Amino acid sequence: MDERQSWRRLSYALIILFISISITLIEYVDYSHKSFIADGLQTRAKEELSVIRSELEAAVVSDIYVAHSLSTIVTLNPIENIRNWEAIASNIILEGRHIRIIGLAPDDVIEYIYPFPGNEAALGLDYRTIPEQWESVKLARELREIFIAGPIELVQGGQALVARIPIFLDPPFYNQYWG
Repeated sequence: MDERQSWRRLSYALIILFISISITLIEYVDYSHKSFIADGLQTRAKEELSVIRSELEAAVVSDIYVAHSLSTIVTLNPIENIRNWEAIASNIILEGRHIRIIGLAPDDVIEYIYPFPGNEAALGLDYRTIPEQWESVKLARELREIFIAGPIELVQGGQALVARIPIFLDPPFYNQYWG
């Protein structure tokens, strides 16, 4: 009987050992499978975000290219082109897919804005009086190239991504800053 109890205990111990090893193995396989799926999902999400980022960058660059034409127009003949401001600005907004507001700021003060309705509060804005915006205007001027700022709070309300395009009247020297 004593030998029988020993075998019984040994059998129970082996069963418990087998169950423990089986549970550990199952848990390991489950964890590995979940990790594999999570890694796959993360990789797929990164790929999709990369595509979205690329499309967003292309849209922004395309609109900046359209808006940059305004600096060329102003550089060629600032006084004459200001007279045609609404026609020029409306055409730029029509050409740009995401451009909603366009403004000109000679000496860093907004004197021209299109469309005017809804944006009246921005007219006459001196960028030097708004530190958050002045930094990006100043940086674009110092770098002598387009600088994208934002999202920023607009004085007329809302937020926007803003392309700061410095205008110089003497390319390629870039010494005579217009605004």
